Amino acid sequence: MAKHLTARNIAADFGESSRHWTKLAATGVVPGAFQPKGTATWLFDVELFRAWHAAGQMPAPRAPVPSPVSKRPKPVVSPRQQRKQAEFSSEIDRLVRSALPPK
Repeated sequence: MAKHLTARNIAADFGESSRHWTKLAATGVVPGAFQPKGTATWLFDVELFRAWHAAGQMPAPRAPVPSPVSKRPKPVVSPRQQRKQAEFSSEIDRLVRSALPPK
């Protein structure tokens, strides 16, 4: 029966951090790595891992570069909304003028 190690054991035996090995396992780079049903722990098949490690590891795939955030498009304003905005603006102007002392 194949022996399995956790990412923590792999990190202790082969260097790097357990997170490093977990990320490689999650991207499918490490052969024989799997997650048992219902757990978040990654297990590594010792024999497959040692053979892969001895043969020279494949480089970890790079994370995709995020695209620059584009400007949001201006919202579409219906003619009815335009009329309402004009009414509100004129009403606000009237109220402000009435609140100010006369010149």
